[in-house]
Amino acid sequence: MVQTMNALACLKPGLGHDRIQSLLQALLRLQLPLQPDKVFATFDRALPDGSDARTCSRILSGLAEANALDITLLALSWHERNKFQLNCSNYSAVIDACAKNTSWRKALQLFSLMEHGKVRANTTAFNSMINACAKGGLWERASWLVNSMLQGDVQTNASSFSAAISACGKVGKWRNALQLLSMMAHSKVGCSTVTCNAAISACEKGDECYKALQLFRAMPQSTVEPSSITFSAAISACAKDGEWEKALQLFSIMSVNKVEASTVTLSAVISACESCDEWEKALHLFSVIGRSSVGSNAISLSSAINACAKGDQWEWALDIFFAAAQRTMELDTISFSAAISAYAKGGEWEKALQLVSLMARSKVNLDAIACNAMISACEKVGNWQKALHFLPVMTHNQLELDTITFSAAISACENASEWEIALQMFTSMALSKVHCNVITYDAVISACEKG
Repeated sequence: MVQTMNALACLKPGLGHDRIQSLLQALLRLQLPLQPDKVFATFDRALPDGSDARTCSRILSGLAEANALDITLLALSWHERNKFQLNCSNYSAVIDACAKNTSWRKALQLFSLMEHGKVRANTTAFNSMINACAKGGLWERASWLVNSMLQGDVQTNASSFSAAISACGKVGKWRNALQLLSMMAHSKVGCSTVTCNAAISACEKGDECYKALQLFRAMPQSTVEPSSITFSAAISACAKDGEWEKALQLFSIMSVNKVEASTVTLSAVISACESCDEWEKALHLFSVIGRSSVGSNAISLSSAINACAKGDQWEWALDIFFAAAQRTMELDTISFSAAISAYAKGGEWEKALQLVSLMARSKVNLDAIACNAMISACEKVGNWQKALHFLPVMTHNQLELDTITFSAAISACENASEWEIALQMFTSMALSKVHCNVITYDAVISACEKG
């Protein structure tokens, strides 16, 4: 309802304002599922003399702002049925509504209708369409639209390129993102923070740490100020590349520039420390989050737990987990899996099993990481029966049995001199077309030798 009132408030007073406001209210009150005849009848009653350019724009914009896509599309149909000449602004408003609802197929249909109706798309229409494609993951279409603007002599702006670069970034197409950035410079379109963020994020998702940092360092030359999102993307790129020192340097620069760190940023720094076994720094940063107003999230929590577990500090890892639980922080699959892995590192399989039970009671889904950690915990203490118990559990939960799963299970059998079962597991692994590694072969050979 608040969204509806905001949509109505955006209408400027003028000719027919009350009538348009009443029409919008009547349309937004229509019950679902919508019946086209009722929508058309509502229009006929409110606008017996037809519509005009200004009225049409205000109706479509008001409905789009209210996020009422189905009514917006029917409003467009009513105007077409009444042989009203729709203009570019009318179509743009509806395409915007499609973008908000991630209805890119409908947006594409409308864009095609514009061409058939000989309505020349302007910058606003193109940007709306690029945005719809970006939200729908259509990076090639988004890039093509930018090219069409350049070839068709339609003015491009920062929004045109930002949306297309974001679309490329979401699927890790960093080369295409950088190509668009180059085209942007060639077209003499000023770069914005949003554009740079999109390009750096594209490099981060494509595991191109060097390129991401290169873009970050070039920002001051373009007089573009980095934001919290910029730092988060650059730090994440460093984390993926194992460059934890560079990640911490960026975090320091952030503090110097007085850019407020978000939960995402701090999580990215902790992840960088985790990937390089820097558990003390991860623990320190996690405590910083706890004292700040930012607040931790599932990613920062699991990264801090994993960092401690990897550094053989499983007691610290579990302290973090249970402290988060006491703060009534919502614990998810990743957090539980990290804690179960920590117990596995400490050989505390019974406590790990208690956490698995707690996951079920908390209605948190099991994942392959948690199950593999549980199998490894049982294997370390020679409890091969418990280790094998988790294989049907994984199958029941439709979790993939991978190399880690089979290797841990076979090692559990090998430790208990259960060579026949180890061989059966090895055969099952081959039948499932799961890749065998050195650990798997060693465990099978050792089991056979013991038998």
